[in-house]
Amino acid sequence: MRLQSVDQFRVFAIISMILVNFLAYFDATPAILKHAERTGLTFTDLVAPFFLFMIGLVSFRSLSRSIQKNGKLKAYLKAIRRNCLLIVIGVLGGALAKAQLGFSWGILQAIGLAGLIALPFCESRAIPKVFLCVGVCVFYWLLGATIPDVIAQGKHGGPQGAFMWSLCILFGEIAASLVVLDGKSFALRTTF
Repeated sequence: MRLQSVDQFRVFAIISMILVNFLAYFDATPAILKHAERTGLTFTDLVAPFFLFMIGLVSFRSLSRSIQKNGKLKAYLKAIRRNCLLIVIGVLGGALAKAQLGFSWGILQAIGLAGLIALPFCESRAIPKVFLCVGVCVFYWLLGATIPDVIAQGKHGGPQGAFMWSLCILFGEIAASLVVLDGKSFALRTTF
């Protein structure tokens, strides 16, 4: 069953991504529609996390249906293939955009790697995911404290930034596991 509100929020996130990426090319774009410099938070900084959160909201249900239909191994291989395909498309798209061969890091690569990082935890219960999220935050904080330039200079946080991107997916999965769907309504789950 699909929730219309989830689909609407996903469309909002995609349209917002297109809008802020288009507006980034113009000097007259207001600061709220550009990424914050080093520290700070703008609407633009929330767009990709919104989208990743939406991926997390639907990933467990999608994986569960795939497991029921195809078995666990095929379901996980399909999810791995989908995330790897995002990485490959991102690398090829980056190479085409720059008209040169070479590895580039962009949003598709970040989403694909974040999906691969979050995938092993997709079937976990909410409480272990919360502890995992706290652990990833501490790891990323320690990484940023010891080698801040590596994170600051990488586009979208670089490959190591995918750990933080995976948190958006995991938080979406946590939110999805906290509700029970009944028709078109939902209620909080009592077991975590």
